[in-house]
This record gives sequence, structure tokens and C-alpha cells, in this order.
Amino acid sequence: YETIEKLINKGLLADPITLKNHFENNEGLKELGGQEYLVKITKFSTSTKQTIDYANIVQEMHVRRELIKISESVLHEAFNNKEVTVSGEEMVSKGRGIKAIAPEGIEAWGQTIGVEIDTEGNLLVFQRCFASNCIGRDEVPAFLKYNSDGKLIDSWGEGMFVWPHGFFLDVDGNIWTTDARGREGKGQQVLKFSPDGRVLMALGTPGVAGDGPNTLSGPTDIAVAPTGEIFVADGHGNNRIVKYSSNGEFLMEWGQEGTGPGDFNEPHCLAFDSKGRLFVGDRVNQRIQVFDQDGRYLAEWPNIMASGMHITQDDVVYVADYQLREGIVIANASDFSEVGFISEALPEGVAVDTEGNVYAGEVLPRNLKKFAKTLGPPTTVPRE
Repeated sequence: YETIEKLINKGLLADPITLKNHFENNEGLKELGGQEYLVKITKFSTSTKQTIDYANIVQEMHVRRELIKISESVLHEAFNNKEVTVSGEEMVSKGRGIKAIAPEGIEAWGQTIGVEIDTEGNLLVFQRCFASNCIGRDEVPAFLKYNSDGKLIDSWGEGMFVWPHGFFLDVDGNIWTTDARGREGKGQQVLKFSPDGRVLMALGTPGVAGDGPNTLSGPTDIAVAPTGEIFVADGHGNNRIVKYSSNGEFLMEWGQEGTGPGDFNEPHCLAFDSKGRLFVGDRVNQRIQVFDQDGRYLAEWPNIMASGMHITQDDVVYVADYQLREGIVIANASDFSEVGFISEALPEGVAVDTEGNVYAGEVLPRNLKKFAKTLGPPTTVPRE
């Protein structure tokens, strides 16, 4: 409910009573044994603060993750996105150089989970079929490719995904993805694509969740080391990092649910710095942990909820934190010293191009934003 409260505080959520009705009528709750849940939301006005509790507190903590999955889809139905949805080709918002581009022929973005820049400067977008998932939308592509002018030049991925999640481009331009849910023989996998969209490799058993060497449960992200070895954050169902050889052979895993060094609570994103250190966004534990490539704990960056990360060649890390910091945190990867912050986004995906422009993929607001790098305001005001 912390996310709900923040959205209401920002004035971005629809009528709380509507949200209550969605929870009470949601069929997914019945599938969990008819449990009722506490939805604690705070309604803000200019002069009063009223807290409303709905239903009953769940005592069984094992259903918490299922509640998060259900409430996520409910949030999108109740979400008032008038301020952040863009129809038409593009607009500049609030005069701060924020460019939001809606796809051709589409009224608005769906959940935009991942953004990457390829070697030719094209923008690759991984999104949930212009909705909250790809179920029943087999004709809708999950990948969109735009040139530097914002023109759509390619799309693919129809009928291949259930819930697109992790997104990574390797040095050869190959595209790596994770599908964090399973349904009807699809999902719960890592897929590797060629730059033109051909499937080159698959990790995990399609549609099957598990914690073995050949199964995954809610894989959230993927990163490929300079040596070619593959690292998977298996975080929405398990709490582990899985390491594979360059040809997909299981090598090792580490992690378990907990708060100590090397423990995780929803490892959500991965990135390598120039030294080959692996950064893991341990989201619910509100920290980023750093490891060597054999899983040895090296360092920790506290007080940050990383949903996505991008580390540049000169070791500047961009962290998409829409929950705790509510923006994009920019810091030095060497010591986590912060050097900047972008507040006009609630992103899960983040990428940076060679010119320093920052791209933010937003899931809750369902949007894609580009932040143009500028030299800042003039130091003196010219005379008229």
C-alpha cells in the first residue's frame, strides 16, 4: 500500500472507492481461497488527511507476493493517467525537456518495462503489448525499434511473451529478455535474440516455475559479463542469482530470502561496471549489493529501491527508483556518491545514449520519456 499512498499523494490515482471495489470484486482473490485483504490508503486534500482501511489484515504472509501481483493489475485499472499519457506523436511536458513519444497508431503506452540503445543509436523498447501483460494479445509486438529521430523502424515479438520484464543488450547487439510469468507453455524463461529478432537461446523451462538448474520462477533481469557468462536475477518467485556459461550451461547460484550480505528480497535488476563487478538491485531490502562474478559479496549501497540500472563505460550508474527515491538517481559506481537526480519520472527501465540523453520506461504511469542532456540555464540573463 505504500505505492498506492504515494500515488494518491501525488494526485495521480483515481477515486479510492473505485480501487476498493476492484479489490472486492477481483476474481484473483477468490482463487487464493477467498481471502480478504487490507488495503490501507490515505486520501489527501488541501486541509485534511483521512486514512481508510478496507477489508481484513492477511495473517498468512505467504500470500503477500500473490497479493502484489493482483494489486498491480488492479492499480492500472484504477490509475488516473491523464497527466502522463500522451496521445499523438510527441509533446514536451512542463518545459523541462521531457519528451514522451506515443507509438504510431496507439493512443497511449502500456507498461514500458525496458529501454536500451543499440550500437547504431536506435532506441529499443520492451513493453507489455500496450497493456499490463501480453495475455490474449498475440498479435501485438513486445519489441519496438525507433531511430534517433523517433521514427518506428521495426517491431517483433508477437505471441512470444506472457509478462515481459528484464531487458539487456550485449556487446554484439544481441537482445536478452526475461519473461517473469508463465502461462500455457510460455514464460518463466530467458530468451536471447539476434539483432533482427531471431531466437538464439532459451534458458528455463517454458511455462514452468521452479528453483532448479533448468527452471526459473519470476526471472526479473539478465546481464552478460564481458567474458560471455550469463547472470539471471531470479527474483519475483525465487531470491537468487543464477550463473550460466556462454552456451547456457548452469554453473552456480547464490542467494536466499533474508537481509544479510548475499541474501535477497526480490533481486530485481542487474548491471556490470567496468571492473566486472555485478550490481544487484535488492529492491525490497532497499539496497544495491555488489558482488564479484563468483558471488562473493563486495559492497552495499543502502537506502535505494532499484527497479532498473544502467552503468556507463565511465562508471556512472543510473538507478530507476520509482518507489523510494521516486526518480532516477545518478551516482559514481566506485563509491555510490551521488552526482545527480531526475525527478520527473517514475521509471523501472533506464538507459543512456552516447550523447548523455536519458530514457525512462515507466510501468505505473505507462509512459516512455526522454530527458535531453543540456548545459543548464545561462549564468547571466541577456538584455532585451
